Amino acid sequence: RRVHGVPFTINCWPNDGGNSCEVNVEYELLNTKLELVDVQIEIPIPQGSGAPVVSEVDGNHQYESRRNALFWRLDIIDHTNSSGTLVFNTGPANPNAFFPIHISFYSSKTMTDVQVDRVIDRNDSSLKFSTESTLVVDKYEIV
Repeated sequence: RRVHGVPFTINCWPNDGGNSCEVNVEYELLNTKLELVDVQIEIPIPQGSGAPVVSEVDGNHQYESRRNALFWRLDIIDHTNSSGTLVFNTGPANPNAFFPIHISFYSSKTMTDVQVDRVIDRNDSSLKFSTESTLVVDKYEIV
C-alpha cells in the first residue's frame, strides 16, 4: 500500500510461532530524490522475550537491554539502497509488543523542491542572500 506525504515506509511483520517469534522489518524509500542520513529505527523488544537474534540485516544493528530495544541503523538511504530488510528472532511474544517503532533521520534535501529565487528590500532592490534547507524528523512512528 502506498502512503503519500511520507519519505519512506516501514513494514513490520511479527510472526509468533509458539516457542519463538520471528520479526521481519522492511523499509522502502518512496521519494528517491531524497537522501536520508543517519537513519535510526528503534524497535521495542518485549520484556522477558530475551535478546533478539538477528539473521539478516541491511546496515547495522544493536540491542540495548536497558531500553528493551533493537536499533537498526543505516548511514544513508537513497536511490542506491531504496529498500532494506531486518529479520530477527526473539522468545515467544505478543506481536503487538513490537510497536510503536520510532524512526529518526535528517536530509539536506526537502520533500518539495521549493527554492528562494531572490530577496528584495522595501524599495524592490535585490539583496544578496543564501539559503540552507534541512529536513528533520520531529516524530515519526509506526504504530
